[in-house]
Formats: sequence, C-alpha cells, structure tokens
Amino acid sequence: MPLFTYLDHAATTEYTDEQIQAFLNDLTLNRFGNPHSLNSRGLLTSSRVDQMRQKILNHFGTTSEHYAVVFTSNCSAALKIVAESFNWSPKSVGSGPLFNNTWYQSVRMGEPCFIYLQDNHTSVVGMRVHAFMQNVAVYAVDEKALTSTNFCGRRYPLKWCSLGPQRWYTCLDAAALAPTCQFSLGANGPDFVTISFYKMFGFPTGIGALLVLRKSAHVLQRPYFGGGTPRDEIEKRQFQKYFFLLRFEDGTLAYQLVIALKHGFDAIEKAGGIARIGQRVFQLANRAYDGLLSLRHYNGSKVAHIYCESKFRSPLEQGGTVAFNLLRSDGRWVGFSEVDRMAGAYDIQLRTGCFCNQGACQLALGLTDSQEGIKRCGDQVDVLNGHPLGAVRISFGWTSVEDDVSRFLSFIEECFVEKAPLEKLRFEWNGEELLKRVFKLEKIFVYPVKSCRPVEVADHWPISNYGLWLDRKWMVVDSYGVAVKLENNAAISKVRLSIDLSKLWLFDDQKAKRTCEASDCGEDVAIWLDEVLKTKGTRLVHSSGPSDHGLNNQAQYLMVNRASVQRLLEEMQEDPELIARFRPNLVIEGAEPFEEETWNQVKIGSTLFNCIGKCQRCAVIAVNPENGAKTPEVLKHLHTLSGSEFTFGIYLKLEDQQNLTGGLLRIGDPVYGIV
Repeated sequence: MPLFTYLDHAATTEYTDEQIQAFLNDLTLNRFGNPHSLNSRGLLTSSRVDQMRQKILNHFGTTSEHYAVVFTSNCSAALKIVAESFNWSPKSVGSGPLFNNTWYQSVRMGEPCFIYLQDNHTSVVGMRVHAFMQNVAVYAVDEKALTSTNFCGRRYPLKWCSLGPQRWYTCLDAAALAPTCQFSLGANGPDFVTISFYKMFGFPTGIGALLVLRKSAHVLQRPYFGGGTPRDEIEKRQFQKYFFLLRFEDGTLAYQLVIALKHGFDAIEKAGGIARIGQRVFQLANRAYDGLLSLRHYNGSKVAHIYCESKFRSPLEQGGTVAFNLLRSDGRWVGFSEVDRMAGAYDIQLRTGCFCNQGACQLALGLTDSQEGIKRCGDQVDVLNGHPLGAVRISFGWTSVEDDVSRFLSFIEECFVEKAPLEKLRFEWNGEELLKRVFKLEKIFVYPVKSCRPVEVADHWPISNYGLWLDRKWMVVDSYGVAVKLENNAAISKVRLSIDLSKLWLFDDQKAKRTCEASDCGEDVAIWLDEVLKTKGTRLVHSSGPSDHGLNNQAQYLMVNRASVQRLLEEMQEDPELIARFRPNLVIEGAEPFEEETWNQVKIGSTLFNCIGKCQRCAVIAVNPENGAKTPEVLKHLHTLSGSEFTFGIYLKLEDQQNLTGGLLRIGDPVYGIV
C-alpha cells in the first residue's frame, strides 16, 4: 500500500490495525445475540450495550442520572430526531434573550423560534425544514462570540450551552468537537448533544448517539415505538415512561457496532486520552498554519490566505484544522481543484470545496447569495470571475505525526511557490504563413481497453465520428462495477494488447505465453484478469453503444505535439515513457513547443478536425504506465510550464460534413495547423 499523508481527519479520522484486531478477537471469543432475547447470548449483548452507554456518559463527564444515550446511525440522524420530535408548543420556547444583538428584536417573543448559527453543517441547517413545517420562526445568525466548526476548526465558547436553563433549549452538534476536545456535560449541559463515533476513532461507521438531558426529555414527542419488549399491556404505560428514550431506537440496535465502540475508546485511552490528543493535534495544525503563513513567491507576495480568526492563540479557540486558499505571484487565486489534483499525485489526502458547510463558506469567502447559489457540495466549480467558491482544508487527528506536516509543507512549496516568472510562449505566424508550414503525423495509438497499454499502429488505421476504430471499446471493472484504473491498481500495467481483424488478445507482460481472447468478455476473461491483477470479481465489459463508439472521457481524439513533450523533458530528468503517460491517440512532429494550443483546426492528410479544447490533466500522468510507479515530478514540471491551466494535449473532433467512407489516418500524413 502506498504511503499516504492523511490530512482529512475532520471528515473521518483513521482507525488502527490494533483497534480492528481487538474487535475481531472480541467477535471470535464471544457470540453475541439479539439483546431483546433473554437467553445467554442476548443477555451478554444487552449487558455490553448498557456498558457502552455508561462508557459514553463517563467520557463526556456526566452520569445516567442526568443524561440518557440514544444510539443513532450517525450525528445527522440524531439531529433529525431532535428536529422531528421537538414539541414546538409555547411552553417549550425561550423566555429571555439568547444574544444581545439587534437581530433579536425581530424575534416573536413568547412564540416558537428556531435559531441556528450560519456557520453550521448542512445537517443542522436541514433542521429548519421541520421548524418551517410547524410554522416556527427561523433565524440564521453569524454570532461572533458563540462549539467547533468543521470549516476551519474554530471553536466557539462551550459556556454558550449554559443558556439552556433560561428555557432556550440548546442542541450541541459535537461531531467536529468531540474527536480532539475534552469537555464535561455535567448536570446542566446542553439539552441535546449529537455525536458521530467514526469521527472520533475511525471505526465503526453507521453508529452515532444523541445524548438527552433527562429533565428536557419531555419536549421530545414521538408516539411510534419500533421494537423492543414492552412486557404486556398492563405494564405498557409504566414501561414506556421508564424507558421513554428507547422509543427513538427503532427495532434491534446495531449491537455489533455498539460493541465495536469499546475498542475505539480503548484505543483513544491508549493514545493518552482526548486531552493529550487535542493538545498534540493543535500543535501540528499550528505548525502547518505558521508554515503556510511564512511562504512567499519570488516577488515577496504571500502564497496562502488562511481562514482563521483565532490565529491559533489557544486550543480553546481553535481545533486541529486549517482552511486556506492559495494565491499566485500576481495575486490570482489557485482553484481548489488544482490543489486537489496535485495533492493526489503526491499521495496527500485532503479536502476541498465547502465541506458541507455552505454558511461558513459564504462568510469566510465573502460570497454573495447569487455566488453561493452556484456552488454545490462536492462539485468542482472552484473560481468564478476571479473569486474562489471554496477552499482547501487540512485537518489532523489522533494518528497524525510531525512528518504529515513536513510532507504537506514540502508539497506546497514544490508545487505552488513560484521561484521565477512563468515563461510566456509567443507565436507570430498569421493564417497564411501557418498553412505553408507542414508538420507530420509521427505516431498513432489505439487504446482498446481503458487504462491498459495502447496498441501502436504500424502503418494506417480507420477513423470514424466516434474516434479511432476500437479505441476505448472495452474497460476492466471490479466486483462493484467500478472501472479499474492505473492509479489505483498498478497491476493493470502488466496487461499488453494485440488486435487482429476479428479478435482482441490480452497478454500478461510477466508471462508472455499466458494469453486470453477477449472477444466475448465472458467468464474465461474474468478468471484470467483476476489471476493477473490479483483481484476477485473483475470483469471485462464493452461499450453498449454503437459498434464503433468507445468509452472516451472527453472527446473523440487526443493529439500531442512531440516538441511540447521535449520542452517538458527539459524541465525534468529523461523519461522515455513520457509520451505514454499522456495517453494520446495522435502524436505530431515539426511544430514549435505548445504551438498546437493556438490552433482552431488541424488538417491531417485529407481529414479536417476541430480543436475543441486543451486536455485537463489529472494525477494519472504521475503514474508510469510501464510499472505503475508514481512519480509526481511530471505533474510538478507540467504545472511550472502551464501555470493555472494544468493542461497538456489538444482534444480533436471531426469536422462535420465530411465523407468518412473508408477514412484512414496514416503514419507520415502531412499535418497543417489552422488559426
């Protein structure tokens, strides 16, 4: 497995091998049964579940006298329970001011009201829908003196939760806070606290908790009782009163996941406890923060803009998260997608976008409502009219080490700190002069199977409106139907291909005599691929479209200029496989470096193509197609040459209104660029 630098602990922290092994040993030594059953296995499970409820309460500094633990599928599910079950009667609303701000004057005193911080996860924002359905007034606030935000790690004062006794019912979303902050709920903490355990110790997912202050439990109303053993009808009322909160746990608990929590808490304690983890995480994030602030371009301009009001003064104000955007030497923003692409080549795992916190994103970036409306969680729209629509986030957790910070800062310095002005290439030819300059088609490559090695054409090859004949006609998928790619399974580089007029042959590069005919994409091919790729359930599938329609990602054809490749080679050590990394269909020679980027059309032989855009490059070019080894220097030097565009090669599309009957491209065909 590659050595990854994991910097996305705010999304989910890592689990350890020892943690998983301890859980497996637990399952091996003990046979757990349904906790509703009264046999020995059921009683064992019920006892372990009760122990975990008490363990959770102890961890958060309270007791079963004051709080009850309701297990949920995650933090969002816990928030949903509160939103759906809260009784919005006048008896349940606040009777005094929550904040001393002018916006509060518009709150309808004595009537139901739902107030949420604008800097909040989308799950919290989603609670307002249930409030609207109950005709409840809803207010979003950006209070500057209000726990921890998942956007930049800022921590708001926990004393805010003590407002509950004023009859404002407070809900603390502790998903971002709990993994690295030790806090005590005591007897009068927030009325509702929501937790996701995978954010605390990585495993298991699918289990969270809602902690309910017992004296506030009456405001949660839910008539449905989904499972359990309510004795008989005579005891029904007493049972439901005593086990009031169990009505929120529908049916049989995911008890194996609950049992797994023990080993997560054990691992946390073995690491020194949350307080010690929190201090170490703060120090790591602080070092990353200081390192980013110190970086400068050759002209003295700053490299990073960091979204951090606390300035890392104290772990009471700031968690182990750093949110930032990068700047070029001329002050233009670097899109977060570009940073994400480069990080992938360096095996650095981070997060980009708005992190499911649109409110904090809007506040931090100064976005208008119309700009914010363009952004969607998880999309790749990063800069609009020169303004960033998201950010880059690194976050540290209990398994983070000093080397993680060092690798991250080295990555930023190597890839985004400009040492000198970028060289600007200029071409002075007009259209008539360019038509007099004749280049040559040097190579033709066909990629019958996506991500596998190409077949180099010896003389000529048929063309169509869908691309080269048989290009990207097949692809290898895993047992889940997901395409197997070179960057995530280097073994696919071993598969060589050969084509005759009726069949596609696959060869194992390490054992050349082992071949497999793939014309039917059947079981024999699947078994052969599993053996070569060391996988299970792998299949070879073909395009379901027209017979000559491939599985091309962006366009019919991809053209690369030999001189542009040579220019890139000047920036790095000799790499005989450099052209293969870019996976072109057509390679031309004779043009100036990057001259092809100025063309609107290109004529090859008698066939006219439209240039429809530059090829946006991803981390796959950092993978050596011969052995699957990752060498990010290719991306780094391409970034130096191309700057913000991060492109190499030109997409081509056949000009319409051409008669392609019997159309061929030949090695040595003349090539003309048209501007």
